Amino acid sequence: MKENQLVKLLMVLGFLLILSALITQNPENNTINSDEKSDIQNEASLKSPQMSGYWTDLTYIYIDQNDPDYNWSAAVSNDWCRGDGTWGNPYLIENITMNASSSPNGIGITIANSKDFYFIIRNCTIYAKGPTGNGIVLSNTCNGTLIDNNCSNNEVNGIVLLYNCINNTIENNVANDNGNYGITLAYDCNNNKIINNTAGNVHTTNQYYGIELEEDCNDNHIINNTVNDNTQAGIYLTDGCVNNTISRNIAGNLETNNQDVGIYVVASSNNIIVNNTVNDNTQVGIYLNDWCVNNTISGNTAGNTETTNQLYGILLLYSYHNNISNNIANGNLKYGIYLLFKCYNNSISDNIVSNMGIINQECGIVLWNECDNNTIKNNKANYNKNCGIMLNGLCDRNIILNNTANNNGDYGIWLNYTSNKNHIAANSIKNNHKNGIRIHDSNDNNIIGNIFENNLLKYINITGSSSNNKENWNLINGITDRIWIDETRAGNFTWAEAEENLAWVSGTGWWANPYLIENIIFKVSGSPQGSGIIIKNSKNKYFIIKNCTIHNFGFDGFDAGIKLENTNNGTLLYNNCSDNYLNGIILYNECKNNTLIGNIVSNNGGSGIYLYNNCDNNTISGNLANENDGNGITLNNNCDNNTISQNNASNNDYGIYMVTGCDHNYLSGNTANNNEDYGINILINCNNNTLLGNTANNNEGYGISLSNNCDDNVLSRNIANNNSDIGAISGILLSQGCGGNNLTGNTANDNKYGIYLFNCTDNILSGNIASNNSDYGIYINNKCNKNTIIANIINKNKQYGLGIGNSNDSIIIGNIFENNPSGNINIMGSSSNNEIFWNLLDGMTDAIWIDETRTGNFTWAEATESLAWCNGNGSLINPYLIENITIDANGSPTGSGIIISNYKNVYFIIKNCTIYNAGSGPNDAGIKLYNTNNGTLTLNNCSNNYRYGIYLTNTCQNNTLSGNIANDNNWCGIYLLNSIYIVISGNTASFNNENGIQLENSNYNQIINNKASFANNSISGVFLNNSHYNLIYGNRICNNTKYGICLNQSNYNVIYDNIFCGNGLNIFTEPETETGGTSGAGNGGGGGGGDKKEEITIPGYDLLILLGTVIAFIGIIPIIIYKKRLR
Repeated sequence: MKENQLVKLLMVLGFLLILSALITQNPENNTINSDEKSDIQNEASLKSPQMSGYWTDLTYIYIDQNDPDYNWSAAVSNDWCRGDGTWGNPYLIENITMNASSSPNGIGITIANSKDFYFIIRNCTIYAKGPTGNGIVLSNTCNGTLIDNNCSNNEVNGIVLLYNCINNTIENNVANDNGNYGITLAYDCNNNKIINNTAGNVHTTNQYYGIELEEDCNDNHIINNTVNDNTQAGIYLTDGCVNNTISRNIAGNLETNNQDVGIYVVASSNNIIVNNTVNDNTQVGIYLNDWCVNNTISGNTAGNTETTNQLYGILLLYSYHNNISNNIANGNLKYGIYLLFKCYNNSISDNIVSNMGIINQECGIVLWNECDNNTIKNNKANYNKNCGIMLNGLCDRNIILNNTANNNGDYGIWLNYTSNKNHIAANSIKNNHKNGIRIHDSNDNNIIGNIFENNLLKYINITGSSSNNKENWNLINGITDRIWIDETRAGNFTWAEAEENLAWVSGTGWWANPYLIENIIFKVSGSPQGSGIIIKNSKNKYFIIKNCTIHNFGFDGFDAGIKLENTNNGTLLYNNCSDNYLNGIILYNECKNNTLIGNIVSNNGGSGIYLYNNCDNNTISGNLANENDGNGITLNNNCDNNTISQNNASNNDYGIYMVTGCDHNYLSGNTANNNEDYGINILINCNNNTLLGNTANNNEGYGISLSNNCDDNVLSRNIANNNSDIGAISGILLSQGCGGNNLTGNTANDNKYGIYLFNCTDNILSGNIASNNSDYGIYINNKCNKNTIIANIINKNKQYGLGIGNSNDSIIIGNIFENNPSGNINIMGSSSNNEIFWNLLDGMTDAIWIDETRTGNFTWAEATESLAWCNGNGSLINPYLIENITIDANGSPTGSGIIISNYKNVYFIIKNCTIYNAGSGPNDAGIKLYNTNNGTLTLNNCSNNYRYGIYLTNTCQNNTLSGNIANDNNWCGIYLLNSIYIVISGNTASFNNENGIQLENSNYNQIINNKASFANNSISGVFLNNSHYNLIYGNRICNNTKYGICLNQSNYNVIYDNIFCGNGLNIFTEPETETGGTSGAGNGGGGGGGDKKEEITIPGYDLLILLGTVIAFIGIIPIIIYKKRLR
């Protein structure tokens, strides 16, 4: 049954698939429309023209427009000619097969002196034997089109244009096996097109040239022709043929070894020879001879592919000012590109002249005998049998630049026999089997900036009588000489010159393609010299120096491994500038917007990194500047707005040293440890700097020092620990007139002094940790006036926490002092008018009033900023927090220990605090909340106050009081006035002179689970006056003198499951109270009259339980269903 259902299902699916295919199928896709079909047929017709055959009895056609008997008008009267000679209806001669051997002039078709008419000769087959046998001849004729004709096997030429033939088109013709030329133009035939023709030898070896131009034939286009197997040349230009374009032709040997030259140009100039294929000729692919000038030879392929015949890919003889570029001349028997005898001022660039496994080409590029002033640039001359590039015999003043000459059998580059004054630069010369460069009997050559690697014998081998050859800046196995790049040309190179002449410099200097020097080792030749790399006066170029190694440089005070002078926009990455006699890296005089990242600048005689004189807006990040005799990093003389981050400057004299007017610098995340003097030293009018998150530990001097009028600096979250305790050494020092500085969040531990101010005014010390120091945590001395010291943690110092010596008018607020054995604050000498408030002295502090309307001591935000013992941000997840403080509120200006007032929208916690002796006025308390919401008072001890322990008044809402102790207060332990939605849980309020807890005009509050009891109060454990809808549940209320619970004019309260014992009366209701409105169910305990024992139900509780059960059940149902489904 199941199998039948499956079969039916498959049948239905199959039907649907078939239906879908039928619906989506486009019937038009299955047929070719008639127009397309017609186009295809026409295209096929064009590619394979019909054989002539309509007229076979003609032996010649002669048209001469100057002869009325033989002009076009006469010709059109014959049935083999039609049209009217206009552009739209040209004269047409077609479909003729002609044996013109008996023609009176020996020519099949002659058109002469036709200058003004348009005509077409199409699909004709013409051959003519005899001494003047030519197929088609145009003479002094324009506007003709010869198309799809076969002019082969003629005694002399196939197609001929003579004498001022202009604007003719010769296309798709076949001109094979003729006696001289397949197609020839002579004597001022200009602006003609010779396209897609075939002109070669197929069955004979008669035809000398496939296509030939001679005697001033200019501006012609020879394109896409196939001219193979001719006995002399495929294409031949001679005697002043100018401005012709020879493009995309094929000229070689396929069937024979007859053709000597693919393209041959003689005494002709300004021609363009591009993208031709000239392979397998017996002599030369492309040959320029006899003063050919300004020709362009580009994009051609000239080598051996099917044979081993072709000697030279491209050959120039007595030719100059030609451009030979982007050609491939591989696998020739002798040379890829060959300039012979007085070829000068030619450009040979971007060619490939190598062996590719075909045959052992002897040399890639050769200049021979008096070939001067040529440029050989950007070529690849690899894997040749002898050498990549060769100059031989009086070849002078040539430029050999940026070529690749690798893996050659003998030499990469060879200069031989008096080849002088040549410039050989920026070439890659690797893995040659003898020498990288050989110079023999040649003088005054300049060999610079080449890359040599792994050449078997020598990198440069100078032999014979060679003299005065210069070798500089060559990269030999990654090592080169010092260099000076200067845009004013005062150095070795400009950037552009360096990029051109040094193979190891690249780029254009644009921000997206900066100049690049990478992976170089710079060496010292002889005694110590100046800087290894100098970049000078480069203001508008972008450059990168990356992963270079520069050692042992430096002669005077401002030398370095790398020196930038008056230079912008440089990036120095991951260089090793160590072990130099002076500095590792220096930025000198107006260097801006440079970036130094990840460099190693260690063990130098001066500074690791040095910025001097108006060097602004530089970034120095992640460098290793250790163990220098001077400083790790130095900024000197008005160096502004620099970013110095994440560097390690350790074990130097000074780690980081900033002096004389260096402003607005940003020092972040640096490590300056174990230096012989200071970790970070800033002095003499250095202003508005930011030091953030630096570490300056274990230095023999100060960790961080600012001196001599350094103003308005910010020191934040720095660590300055364990610096020397000899003398007056501190973790952080401000001295000699430094003002307006902000020190916040720093750590200065285990020094002699944590933070030391000497003769400095108007500074702010906030949120710092200064602990475990051997003398003072913070010491301000000698006219240190008007400083603000707030919210610092000053613990466990061996002497005093804070020392104030002969200093006035400072503010010391909100600091934490603990376990300073000689005292927390020591005021000495003539110090006066210093304000000292709210400091936490071994857990004790002053009464405080926090008020949103700023009528108190602080707002919450100000308190967290000013008091070390107050934190948080007032959010639900990070409430403001005061904890673990003790306040003796005797004499409090407000009468209370802690007041929080007028806060409705922030969250706060007061925890584990002890407040006593509060209450000089009737509304005072240990803790008082006034018009305040969302507070949590927990685990506080508010006992022994003159009024209330805890007091909430004036519409306090949604506060929680838990775990507090409010005993022995003169009035109430906890007092709520006009407050709602207060939860009072787990508190103790006993032995108070009035009530343990009192609610006055306060509704909807919960007094629950206060298990430690409201006991032994003089009046009531719990007293409600005019307070309604409160829940009193689960409390222990015992031994109160009058009442356990007293209700006065308080209705609709729920009193449930409390424990009463030893009260005068457990529950007492004043006569004014409406007894029907208050519930008292399930209260336990005995003693005391007036207990209301009636059971009163509380419907709302049952409803909540039922609702909760239903919700839980509804939540479980989908889970059970889901599990069943899984099963």
